[in-house]
Amino acid sequence: MPAALNYDMVKQVLFEGTLLGSNGAPCSNSDVITVDGNRAFVIRIANHRPEHMQPLEDVCAQVEQKMKRQKAVEQARVDAEKTLVALKHGNDKEAEALQVSPA
Repeated sequence: MPAALNYDMVKQVLFEGTLLGSNGAPCSNSDVITVDGNRAFVIRIANHRPEHMQPLEDVCAQVEQKMKRQKAVEQARVDAEKTLVALKHGNDKEAEALQVSPA
């Protein structure tokens, strides 16, 4: 969700389905949605594609990249915790050995 539209009331209107006709075609404008006191939206869906599954071969690289990133983040968290424990126990040499140089 883009940050400019990331309001609960806006998401509710977007995803409740009342702005689409029976065949999924754009139907009508929303009522005025006021958020943050001085910001308001009127929403109209210009184009709609039904939810669908993408073939694995189309998303395989994205899935692999996401998994590698998740594993790297988890490993960084584990390494940081080990370093913190070593520092808390006054073992600066061990903490230095645990640190990984930037890639």
